[in-house]
Amino acid sequence: MLIKDIMNEVSVVCTEEMPLTKVFNLMLENDCGCIPVVESYAHPVPIGSISEKDICLQIIGKNRDPQRLTAANVMNGNICKTKNTATVFDCLNLMQNREADRVFILNSKGAICGTIERAELEAVRSKQHIDDLYNQVSADAPRYSQNRIF
Repeated sequence: MLIKDIMNEVSVVCTEEMPLTKVFNLMLENDCGCIPVVESYAHPVPIGSISEKDICLQIIGKNRDPQRLTAANVMNGNICKTKNTATVFDCLNLMQNREADRVFILNSKGAICGTIERAELEAVRSKQHIDDLYNQVSADAPRYSQNRIF
């Protein structure tokens, strides 16, 4: 199964220059806990991410004024990304190797087109594993005739 078949489409992004208060308002309006930071709206290649946790750590943890901060001041540049043609298995391996909880999915032009979180991938992998087991058991089970004589 390809990651593009199960990813969450990206509905909102921000740039480094966006005021942090606007980033936070986008999170509230779109009911999301993380927003990808892209090079520009014309060239939406992901360069970082901002989560609610990042905002709290930078404002409360460092006693900073949110009115004076931009996305660049709080974004996390250590992001994990893969192409939309990757498999679920490849994506899970990438996340485990990079110790990432989220992956940004890129289209053929390198622009962000989706995201997926580890928990979502684990659920898909578990379901796929159960389906594979069912198919294997079904294939190995003896075939009984529909016309039984009692």
